[in-house]
Amino acid sequence: MKKSISILLATFFMITAFAVTAEAKLPNTWAEFKAEYQTAGKTPKGAVTMLFKAIYCYMKSVENKDGTLRADASKMLRYTLYSTNSIEASPYYRTFYERLLDKEDHYIFRSYCAGTTVDNSYAMNPDDFTIMIDKVREEKDDYVRVFIKSSGADSVRPVGVQKKPDGLWYTVNINSVYVQVRHTKSYVEQHMHDHDPDFD
Repeated sequence: MKKSISILLATFFMITAFAVTAEAKLPNTWAEFKAEYQTAGKTPKGAVTMLFKAIYCYMKSVENKDGTLRADASKMLRYTLYSTNSIEASPYYRTFYERLLDKEDHYIFRSYCAGTTVDNSYAMNPDDFTIMIDKVREEKDDYVRVFIKSSGADSVRPVGVQKKPDGLWYTVNINSVYVQVRHTKSYVEQHMHDHDPDFD
C-alpha cells in the first residue's frame, strides 16, 4: 500500500513538474496569511509560494519602515519555515535575515518571479506575481525538493519541503533561496568604478 502511494505521488509530481504556481497576492496581516496557508499548504508548491509571500511581506516592511507589518511578516516566516524561533533570533537564518534587512539585496528574492530580468532590475508586482517552479522531486516519504527558477541564475535552485503532522507542507531548507544572483544592470553601472580612486 505504502509503495502504491509513493508511485501515485511520483506520478503526480512528474505530471505537474513543469507547471508554475498561480498568480499570487500578498496578505495584509499575519491572520490572513495563516488562514490562506491552511489551503495553500496542502501542496509542496503552495508551501513554496507562501514562503515567498512571507519574504515579500518582510521586504515590504523594511522598504516602508512598517513595524506592524514587520512583526506580522516575522510570524509568517517562522510559521512557513516551521521554526521554533523567529528568524531574527535564529543563528541558522542569520544570512537570510541580513539579506532581508538590506534593500540592496532584495533583488535576489524578486528574481524568482516570472517576468523579472537583469535589465528591468528584477521588477515585480507584489500584488500580482508568479513564482517560477520548474519541477518537484520526491526524496523520501513526506519530503520533496521543489526546484525554482531565478531569472538571475543559470540553474534551478532546490527548496526542501516537508509534510508535518498537521497534514500541511512547510519549507524546511531554503539555503539556496538567498544565494547571490546576477546583479541588476543599475547596480553594475553604479559600482563599476568602485575600484578606481579617481571616482572616490
